[in-house]
Amino acid sequence: MKQLQRKAILNEYNAGANQYVVHDTTAHKWIISQDATVASPVDLLPPIFDGQTVVNKVQVLPSLLETRQIVSIIDSAFNGTPQTVASDTRYKISMEYALEKYEGAQTSLGVYAYTTPHVLTGNAATDRLNLYTALANKINVHTGNNVEAFVVHQVAFTLGGSATTTTNFSVTPGVNLMPYGASGSQATSGATFKVAGIVITSGTIGADTAVGTIYLYDVKTSTGVADPTAFTTGILISTVTGVDSVGTAMSIVFTTNAVLTQGQGLAIVDDAGYYPARPNPRMGKTGIFTDGSFSMLSPIIVRSAVYGRGIGTRMIQDFPAYDLGGQNVVSGDAELFDVNALPVAAYYYTAFVIDVATKIYPDTLGNGSGGNIIQYVLWAKENTQGTAPAQLAADLQAIS
Repeated sequence: MKQLQRKAILNEYNAGANQYVVHDTTAHKWIISQDATVASPVDLLPPIFDGQTVVNKVQVLPSLLETRQIVSIIDSAFNGTPQTVASDTRYKISMEYALEKYEGAQTSLGVYAYTTPHVLTGNAATDRLNLYTALANKINVHTGNNVEAFVVHQVAFTLGGSATTTTNFSVTPGVNLMPYGASGSQATSGATFKVAGIVITSGTIGADTAVGTIYLYDVKTSTGVADPTAFTTGILISTVTGVDSVGTAMSIVFTTNAVLTQGQGLAIVDDAGYYPARPNPRMGKTGIFTDGSFSMLSPIIVRSAVYGRGIGTRMIQDFPAYDLGGQNVVSGDAELFDVNALPVAAYYYTAFVIDVATKIYPDTLGNGSGGNIIQYVLWAKENTQGTAPAQLAADLQAIS
């Protein structure tokens, strides 16, 4: 069977029952229209006739905001044992550019390597900082790899506490507290940073007895200049969402003996939007690998990628534009997004997907002469981002 797609967009949505989906019992068909309550409503999609087989009931796919992957190359699982840097040793990081293709062929791995000098500095912390700085610079000088690398710094603290709420924040030792990539700032210096991980070795935040380590990257001065030395004693992490067990927004203050040690690892952040408008070859998340020179066997994905969906600004980029003859697509993508109306940039959309099989008529030998699967896709405006229109979902579920 061949699968065909029929697509439409609904830019205005009200919660009335059967306002957009109507069963015409006389004509024996289901109609999905722009607004069935008005005279001569405009059909959005071809009718689904009684007797056609609904192969898959409605798939409801609410909008998703893009989250970009963060990968850390730090001591094994943040266990507090830093990388031992050896002399005359090649440290290599490889990257797979997520199914990116060039002239129809899969691109090869990107390799970023640094060989340590024959004579090290004699200071282990300095040697680590030199290693990670060199690797970060090599990665960042390549503008086509869709990532940005940051040197990770370590902050040990004691007696950290003063959470804004402790109801859902009874943290046991060893648990990472912050959502990775969360932004923070320091009260005393005005320095800003992002969080690569927090590990509590004893105590709890709520009781102001926490002892542990914070891993930071992208440290900047109060004026936005990258400089890890801007960080001084005392640390304030503020406006962090989802740090407790139920996702409550929270601020946490660590104020005693917060001392920064530079160069404890790398944070590699995807910096290009996933699946951009064609002809950009960028696709999904970046695969990152290390060789046997590193103490950790493989990098840690500390924040997983989420691919965006149903975002008006992004959908507009895929809306096809045709030449004067109406035959050739000059921009956009007709396969992905050839619909009845232009999406609205400020809106978010849920995709409703229904697969319907056409009837197969047998030939004289009793063999099926063929049939198709028609996939109906209706993009409907969400009144709240990430929440599918419930009444429309119920109405579409009734199609049989």
